[in-house]
Amino acid sequence: MASPSMTPTANKIVAYPWYPNQDLFPENTLEKIYHHLHMDGIYRELVHERELSKEEFLAFVTGYPETVLMIFVDMETGKYPGIGWITDIARTDTILKGVGAFAFFREFWDSKLPKECGVRGCENWFNDMGFDLIYGLTPKPNRMARRFCSSLGFQYIADLPNFTCYHGETVDGLICMMTKEEFNASDLHKELIDG
Repeated sequence: MASPSMTPTANKIVAYPWYPNQDLFPENTLEKIYHHLHMDGIYRELVHERELSKEEFLAFVTGYPETVLMIFVDMETGKYPGIGWITDIARTDTILKGVGAFAFFREFWDSKLPKECGVRGCENWFNDMGFDLIYGLTPKPNRMARRFCSSLGFQYIADLPNFTCYHGETVDGLICMMTKEEFNASDLHKELIDG
């Protein structure tokens, strides 16, 4: 896998990958992100299947190469609108695939930044890192996450009864996916490239 691009988009969003022994961020950045997710009340939305302790969460998001974390940075303000990651990475004879996820901090929900970050994340996954297919699991009751994934071009392909958890209850899970070809043919990709 190639390293994701560090080049800002026209809207100044950069998706920085988290690699071991790097010094792009202050030492306690991931702990601050963990606490920010809790303060915003969105941690359980993100890790909806099982509550992870801080230590488990930090071990998961820094588990490169099994998990590749991206921290989105607004270069105009220096703030972190959110994070994304890809995990369950698998290569078959013909494709590279993985499970993608995003989380954005509440102060940015009413802005354009989450979608801009999502597009930049997809650009990195598909065109910098070489993934052919990204898929994900969304709890059916999480309408905000469903709308966000759809806005990026992910298509829901399966409704699995009683498949996941949401707010401590067993719920249906929706599987969504997008291919590199679908993303690259989208208006979102063209807008990013034309910048």
